[in-house]
Amino acid sequence: MTRETRLEREQILNKVVGVFMTKGYEGTSVKDLVDATGLHPGSLYNAFGSKQGIFESAIEHFDAISPFNRLLDQADTAPPRDTIRALLDTVVYPHASDTGPNPDKVAGCLITYSAAEIGYADEKLARRLECSFEKMEDRICTLIARGQQAGEFANQRDPRALARFLLSTVQGIQVMAKVSADRTKLEVAATLAFEMLEPVNTA
Repeated sequence: MTRETRLEREQILNKVVGVFMTKGYEGTSVKDLVDATGLHPGSLYNAFGSKQGIFESAIEHFDAISPFNRLLDQADTAPPRDTIRALLDTVVYPHASDTGPNPDKVAGCLITYSAAEIGYADEKLARRLECSFEKMEDRICTLIARGQQAGEFANQRDPRALARFLLSTVQGIQVMAKVSADRTKLEVAATLAFEMLEPVNTA
């Protein structure tokens, strides 16, 4: 795949992600995807195989481009405390680092919204989404474990349990953000989640 072809595919998938984020998997028609991308139905199917194939490619693309996952990609080397704080800020203020308007970008998480919509109705898609969550959890666990070793976080709690709790909180914040414009509520949840990493007061 040439660089030009790769960039064109990424631009198409940016638009596809926006459609699925806005309308959901079931609510998205082939016409919606055609209208968003400007491609003929045959071209879409030739490129991705089916609507499910388009969706799976959108999930893979979102995994690669979301600010949250880009931070997690640095889990092995980035400062744990600052990175966890940045992860929470990313879901509370999804456009805070934007340098300008981007019509293809929709606030929120395609993985979270799709999991809430699809559930176990489609076993293959459900497993694909579960894999994304597992990958996030593993990297959060790495950050927390490194933070505990460095003395940045309390070591009284199991890092895997904390990672699972933190990821669950993040998913909840993203669902709340979909229906509420009140960032104060989200800030409270994010702050409490971060405080769970602090040393336990045994006095």
